[in-house]
Amino acid sequence: MKVNTKTFKVGSKVYCSYCGEKAKEEWSWSNHRPDKHYFTCSCEASEKEKEFYEQKRLIKLQAERDIDELKSKLPQPDKKMIEDKRYQFKLYNLNKKYNKLI
Repeated sequence: MKVNTKTFKVGSKVYCSYCGEKAKEEWSWSNHRPDKHYFTCSCEASEKEKEFYEQKRLIKLQAERDIDELKSKLPQPDKKMIEDKRYQFKLYNLNKKYNKLI
């Protein structure tokens, strides 16, 4: 996973905010075209930042899986009863419209 680490720009050059060295420029590609521009560094602090973002991504994925699992355990509505109530309502309104009450 590519991530931008903390950087700052001086003129046209981009430097790492942790160590002050020139940041490495990377691109992600989609359909043989550059898609997104990334600036990273290989210093220890930048590596920790990358690790943080990776852990954050994994935690979000796990949370989404847990939420989906909980949603699947929710009781489902009784669709037959709902359709029956709607049918009864339509039937009542049609009878009422034509003055033929049950």
